[in-house]
Amino acid sequence: MSIGSSSVSAFSGSRTIRATAAALSLALVSSGCIRQRMIIRSEPPGAELLINEHRSGTTPYDRPFLWYGRYRVTLLKPGYDRLDDKPLIRCPWYLWVPLDLFAELLPVPVRDTRVLSYQLVPRQALSEPKPPGVAEPDRPREQEKPPAPSQSKAPSPKGAGH
Repeated sequence: MSIGSSSVSAFSGSRTIRATAAALSLALVSSGCIRQRMIIRSEPPGAELLINEHRSGTTPYDRPFLWYGRYRVTLLKPGYDRLDDKPLIRCPWYLWVPLDLFAELLPVPVRDTRVLSYQLVPRQALSEPKPPGVAEPDRPREQEKPPAPSQSKAPSPKGAGH
């Protein structure tokens, strides 16, 4: 009977090894990953957004991004000045080589969310240019009078009649 019980324990040991291997494989396959998100907000919202000169939608903007580095962000909204920015999105220390391998293999997801917030400035209305001599609507135009003739007498020539 000892032969039968040893085969049962060998079978259960094999089952434990398989279960452990399957759990480890599942943990590696479903291991966390780096989730990078870029959120761009504007006040007021609804501005047209260009990222690196490509139309990307409107604000608020919330999308994944892949690359770290400098971006060109442009916001356009009627009635507001154009806003241009070149933010630098720096790589976090845990994504430096060789640490990035360990960050990718962690069993939990690592989130890297970058938020860029902008305040749009209302466009100043320009007054219409007026040609010279045209009166302002809220100011009456002064009457232009021709200069009065001078009352001074012309000097008499020397030696005329004396």
